[in-house]
Amino acid sequence: MPGVAKLYRLRLWLRAELIIFPLMRGSKWLAKFGTKMTTDYIAEKIADPELRKKLLPDYPIGAKRILFSDDYYDALARPNVELITTPIAGLTASGVKCVDGSEIEVDVVIYGTGFRTNPFLSSISLVGAGDTLLKDQWKDGAHAYLGISTNGFPNLFMMYGPNTNLGHNSIIIMSEAQARYILQAIQGLDQRDAAAMDIKPEVESAFNDELQQRLATMIWSKVEASWYIDGKRITNNWAGSTQEYLRRCKQIDWGNYVLEKRA
Repeated sequence: MPGVAKLYRLRLWLRAELIIFPLMRGSKWLAKFGTKMTTDYIAEKIADPELRKKLLPDYPIGAKRILFSDDYYDALARPNVELITTPIAGLTASGVKCVDGSEIEVDVVIYGTGFRTNPFLSSISLVGAGDTLLKDQWKDGAHAYLGISTNGFPNLFMMYGPNTNLGHNSIIIMSEAQARYILQAIQGLDQRDAAAMDIKPEVESAFNDELQQRLATMIWSKVEASWYIDGKRITNNWAGSTQEYLRRCKQIDWGNYVLEKRA
């Protein structure tokens, strides 16, 4: 029943836009509500007060990625599971050695180091106009107009680029907006008999200055280190709602680009 699926998606989208996004933007009331709801949930699932203490975050709700799961705490509360938060000093022949000198004997170690999101496109060497390397242009943190175009790299269109990650909603809606924008660009180049388009530096700079000013007031700026941050810039997350991003990507403003005519 496609209609039911669409209604379900609409429900999820509205919940994220109307409740979770305002929390990220700094709503004190929603922060209190969200904190109470999550701490009450932990208390319901974790009976052991010492384990509960280990699991309670020491940062504001939303400052780091929120985990949506209904079996995570149940797994940690099982009698055959032990949560040890003492930092690790290293590995030994028989197990794991902690900084307090204790050693935990194990048969298997799953070395989960997380994931690295910065620098962007770190495994790809991209060369733009004037032999500029993208990694050099982004040495102080990645940036792009709408997360799609960056000056000096004509016809380079990115999906899930800088500042298009979300902390409150589904990334799929962002990817859909980017795909439509890029399709417009390709069709528009053809219609204008142009070979390439390059975002104007002042347009990209103004866009990113605005973005960073807004991000500085949001919940992600309340912690010193997270995967959202690269240096002093929040390079991963979008500062607005998905509705705003859809609106800004709906129609290309060709005045923001320098076009290169076909030879």
